[in-house]
Amino acid sequence: MKPIALGALAVLALCAAAPQPATRLHYTGYALGLPVMSFTIDLAQTDVAQTDVAQTGRAYDVAVDYRTTGVWGALFPMRRQMISQGVSTAAGPRPARVEVNSQMRGRVFHAVVRFGAGGPTVQILSAPLPGDDPRDRFQPIPAALTADSTDTISAVLAVLRDEAANGRCDADVHVFDGRMLSELQAASAPDDTIAADHGSLFAGTAHKCSFTGRMLAGFPPPPNDNQSRDRRPPPAGLAWIAPVGPAGAMLPVRVSFGGAGGRLLTFYLDARQAD
Repeated sequence: MKPIALGALAVLALCAAAPQPATRLHYTGYALGLPVMSFTIDLAQTDVAQTDVAQTGRAYDVAVDYRTTGVWGALFPMRRQMISQGVSTAAGPRPARVEVNSQMRGRVFHAVVRFGAGGPTVQILSAPLPGDDPRDRFQPIPAALTADSTDTISAVLAVLRDEAANGRCDADVHVFDGRMLSELQAASAPDDTIAADHGSLFAGTAHKCSFTGRMLAGFPPPPNDNQSRDRRPPPAGLAWIAPVGPAGAMLPVRVSFGGAGGRLLTFYLDARQAD
């Protein structure tokens, strides 16, 4: 589930760049034709004067919530929430505070990270459980490695802004969630025509963007000393981006990802509400 979670969060958070004051989007994820995950994003934007962020621009507050559903949810219950607060400036999105909460296999994780000059600072981080095997614990990350990182949502906000402005989605950034440092890469691909499958709100020609996500530091060491994480194929996939709604906001209308062997899971935008 870790590669799936990384890929889903990295790309579906693109929709948080919608220009409306408040927007909610819902995606349903299908595997082998069956619904297995749901994904909801809530976006609120306010004037910076109403926030405590001392930057020029427009403040954003994005909440991302995804979970397993149906039979898959009963067998492998998982939920992850992320809240990113920051400011969209001329130079790009600048996060100020990120909160992460997750529940998986009876384990609860909570982190709060502040972003600012000098890099991110971890304010809250769940401690390892007493019974955890030391080999399963996430490893400390030197501050020098996270100095130029951002959070996942803010990174993908920047990608979508470039897509709307230039029709391109190229990016290579480092993202940090309090315990793991990952690399997010995105690249423009040829446009594609898609149908309104599984209740999708969109059918027609969409921009296509390929992406990969790769963990760089913080994760537990491989269970076998001879096993290298660098030899594992990174989670990869495709996102289809198109104008949606009266304002024509550029949103991911479909996201499909998996390993190098093919598509494992596809999300479809099937509901949208805007104030």
